[in-house]
Amino acid sequence: MLKRDTRVQVVILKEDKYILLKHYSVKEDKYFWALPGGGKEKGESEEEGAIREVFEETGLKIKLLPWKFEIEAMDKRFYNRMVTFIGYPIEGQVKVGYDPEEDMCQYYRLVDIKWQHLYDDEYLSDSTLKCIQQVRRVLKNNLHIIE
Repeated sequence: MLKRDTRVQVVILKEDKYILLKHYSVKEDKYFWALPGGGKEKGESEEEGAIREVFEETGLKIKLLPWKFEIEAMDKRFYNRMVTFIGYPIEGQVKVGYDPEEDMCQYYRLVDIKWQHLYDDEYLSDSTLKCIQQVRRVLKNNLHIIE
């Protein structure tokens, strides 16, 4: 299994909703929801990695806003830290994408995608909830960014 230092992920906003991806964990035989994202590749910035991962997993081209948050990863099997951006779609249709890294396919698969209301905490892991709470704080002071 490929372990990377940094997971980049994006809270993709559209009006009062954001995208969640449903994953199937092969080893644990269970499903979980997470933000679009993945490992930053060698030579790319965190921003470039986040934009690439979103396109691969959702089919969307996005624009990143000037906020990002960093937290220590709760599950250290894949990443040491997580960097979360806020963005919005500029082109494309939402669809379940893929993970092009073959070695990751033996661990999990993307199986569904949905728009989740910004204040609905159902399906959220502790680490995703932490990120969404930070986004809510930003939006409270910058309401114009999702209008």
